[in-house]
Amino acid sequence: MFEKLHFREVNPNDSLLLFELRNDVEVRENSIKNNPIKWDEHSDWFNNILNDDTKFLYLFFRDSIFLGQVRFDIFNDEANINISITKSFRGQGFSKELIIKSIDKLLKTHSHVKKIVAYIRPQNQASIKSFTKVGFVFSELVEINDDQFNKYLLFRESYE
Repeated sequence: MFEKLHFREVNPNDSLLLFELRNDVEVRENSIKNNPIKWDEHSDWFNNILNDDTKFLYLFFRDSIFLGQVRFDIFNDEANINISITKSFRGQGFSKELIIKSIDKLLKTHSHVKKIVAYIRPQNQASIKSFTKVGFVFSELVEINDDQFNKYLLFRESYE
């Protein structure tokens, strides 16, 4: 199923592609910030991603069709993970594979990362299922921007 799946790091030509994905209704509903993103705000965020060596964004494709993204924000020995799948590929089992491939890449290139954290809305059962299949374990319920999120953890030593 996934033999034609490939990924690469984001490049300056990907801004519009990501702007559209980031403003997808379901992506916004499951994000920490729910409001639609304006182009100027997106441009600032995108330039920050390109120029910040603590942020890594991988784009995934099936054949040549954009499938989704996985982003890591690294803080010391911890990385926060964020995933978004395009509407046409949701519900087809790709999330787990994207998570695994991107974590494998991150851990190979960043030996100092010991823990990966995912913040998932409790109602987002599809994401919870995908992350727990990979080995993430529920840690606690946390409040971010007046909303509740499940915090899931994956430790390097239990993953490798």
